[in-house]
Amino acid sequence: MKNTIPIIVVVAVTVIYIMLAMPENDLTKNVKIQPGESVMEKVNIYRSTETKIIWSAKVNRLILEDNSKKAKIDGIEADFPKSGITIKAKSGLYDLSNNTIMVDSNVLAYNKDAQITSKDIYVDFKTQAVSSKSGVTITGKNYTVTADSFNSLNGDSVTLNGNVKVVYN
Repeated sequence: MKNTIPIIVVVAVTVIYIMLAMPENDLTKNVKIQPGESVMEKVNIYRSTETKIIWSAKVNRLILEDNSKKAKIDGIEADFPKSGITIKAKSGLYDLSNNTIMVDSNVLAYNKDAQITSKDIYVDFKTQAVSSKSGVTITGKNYTVTADSFNSLNGDSVTLNGNVKVVYN
């Protein structure tokens, strides 16, 4: 019995040392998270009526802070089937309380007919209204349009405002 206690202590110390020396779990190794945050990665978001999907989004990373109705987004691609518009951006802020998103960092929006670029775009998911106040360039097959701002109520038409310039190619 006297020899058993030192062996148990050595085994216990060895097991504890191995556990402490083991590499971190792969699931948490690269997660950067602040206290009070919930982080979701590689998320698909869908919004629908009873019969069809109104919009969908793929998000690389979504950060929701405690007691907040807003989520920070890194990497987003949102699709609007009714209008055929897709919006891509590196970052944004999703407001869950009013179902809107402000995407920034050189936004690209496009459909089958044109491509829209802007520094930022505001999207109201309820109404599918899209707007920007930071300049816009719309490029089609044979034309380029620039303006100081734009808004589109449902994807069917776009209103351009301030210093509108049209160039036909």
